[in-house]
Amino acid sequence: MPNLKTPAVHLFATFDRDLLRALQHAYYCSSTSLVPDEVFDKMEAEYIQKGGRPLPVGSDKAENYPGSVRALSLYLQMSSYESQQKSKLL
Repeated sequence: MPNLKTPAVHLFATFDRDLLRALQHAYYCSSTSLVPDEVFDKMEAEYIQKGGRPLPVGSDKAENYPGSVRALSLYLQMSSYESQQKSKLL
């Protein structure tokens, strides 16, 4: 289990959880799958194996996600969209 007293370790553990929750938000609230289901399941299993708390079941209600998670989700969705647009131009 990670030493959450070390600020950098805590930051990364928090980010891992926020990333997983942002992927849930994109999937359930925006109907946007940013990673395949099996990739998400593997990421979640690795997070829990490292000592992370199990994630709540995904919700289609944006208010069930903290603002920081919603912002990260929107950032990831916009980045994915922009990347797709650039690849169409090439």
